[in-house]
Amino acid sequence: MSKINILVIGNDFNGVGYYRVNSPYLTLSDPNINIKYLPLSDFTFILNEESLKDIQIIIYQKTLPLRTKEELDNFIKIKTKYDIKIVIDIDDYWDLDKNHPHHSTNNTNNRLELIINNIKFADYISTTTPFLADKIKEYNSSVVIFENAVNLKETQWIPNKIKSEKTRFLWGGGITHLYDLQLVEDSLKLSNNDLIDKAQLYMCGFDLRVQDKNGNMIIGDPRISYWTKFEKIFTNNYQSIKNKEYLKWVKEYLDNGEGVFGYNEEFKDEFYQRRWTKPILTYGTMYNEADVVLAPLKNTYFNSMKSQLKVIEAGAYKCPIIASNHSPYTIDVIDGKNGFLIDENDRYGWYNKMKFFVENPNAVIDMGEALYEVVMEKYTLEKINAKRIDFIKIIAY
Repeated sequence: MSKINILVIGNDFNGVGYYRVNSPYLTLSDPNINIKYLPLSDFTFILNEESLKDIQIIIYQKTLPLRTKEELDNFIKIKTKYDIKIVIDIDDYWDLDKNHPHHSTNNTNNRLELIINNIKFADYISTTTPFLADKIKEYNSSVVIFENAVNLKETQWIPNKIKSEKTRFLWGGGITHLYDLQLVEDSLKLSNNDLIDKAQLYMCGFDLRVQDKNGNMIIGDPRISYWTKFEKIFTNNYQSIKNKEYLKWVKEYLDNGEGVFGYNEEFKDEFYQRRWTKPILTYGTMYNEADVVLAPLKNTYFNSMKSQLKVIEAGAYKCPIIASNHSPYTIDVIDGKNGFLIDENDRYGWYNKMKFFVENPNAVIDMGEALYEVVMEKYTLEKINAKRIDFIKIIAY
């Protein structure tokens, strides 16, 4: 059997790129597959005939790095001449909700049209869930599902839990989740002294960095940051912070130095805990401070196309999950066995299940183990990469 030469183009170095391209294809190992990984920061590589003539498959996310119609036309000629197969990975629905922070700029430079044209152009599409696959099939029927997965050999996915006598609830995410977090707002207003004394609430991913008009990263004004809005939800507008010295420190927005990410020994036992965003290759370590994971997600068309990634991450760390009761979380969460599913109209369901876990610490362990078993059965990178290898060999020969 001759070698299969694959060109993998990495054009995203955040969470999406990590899960969908970088981590999978940099670890994919098979004696009959040769992978050349091209980060877009490598300006020495040009998509021309000389560089592509021995390539059988090109894999990339959403769009190719082609700047002009002339470059595109030339690429199509090369693809046709050498019968190169094109595989595009689509991880999210391309038409953003109106409440999404990037909704107003989503159509800039015909972005939606560009993504749809790429989907139509590709020989195959890889994606995350059956829900998104069905949507993609409206434009291209050749769809394969490679679920998100965790590399359990990677340091950040090897649990090293920090022990605590309190039950720790963790939410981690980005600035797009304001309307999702509003689902837990009423429940967190019920955070009484009993819960505050016996539990902790972690908000992870805090990040005040923004782009200025020149595209440079600067520290934004906390008073107008989405993250400050999140913090007001998690603290019931700071009312759950009883320690005045701690409240003063929280409003100074300090991360206490590199490698600390907001941890402060003086205030480590306070109910609310803020953790600053971590680099993508260490961000999973946030779960070392978690016992139960929170995953609120509004029931919108856009959200229905998301993956069950939070379930997978939680399970890797043997944490049960409290999640919204709709796709994608219904794929793996069995209510009462490995987590709980909360209906959108259940205003206090989040509080009730948090209270249950505080009062039943053995359930945290048992349900966390049950979710871990789901991950081990279905979502290790080794198993999902085996599916990728089978797929590559089918389309290459």
